[in-house]
Amino acid sequence: MEQPTPDVTEADVERILRRDFPAKDVTRVESLLRELGPRMSARVVLAVLKLSNGSIQAVRENVEAARLDWRDIIAEAEYPTYLRRVPGAGRLSPQQRDQIIQADWEQYARWLKR
Repeated sequence: MEQPTPDVTEADVERILRRDFPAKDVTRVESLLRELGPRMSARVVLAVLKLSNGSIQAVRENVEAARLDWRDIIAEAEYPTYLRRVPGAGRLSPQQRDQIIQADWEQYARWLKR
């Protein structure tokens, strides 16, 4: 099983931003997210928001991490169990690997749709 990738948009970013942060903080969070630059994808921005869990300080830290290497932010947000368990993939059966991928995908989808 290949790891799925979310098909997300700027509309998802706006919805999640307003869902996860109080109205009084939205402008500040938007300002921090702009530091990612205009070419950063909605997928990366959503990963920052997911990992930040409603914390402005965490947004600041995750934006900085994404600016260093956006792949780390994606991996942590979308594939957290896989990231921790599969680097030692030789010890996992293909079924175990597929179960981890499926579980990670389900947790991301639940977060995105809540």
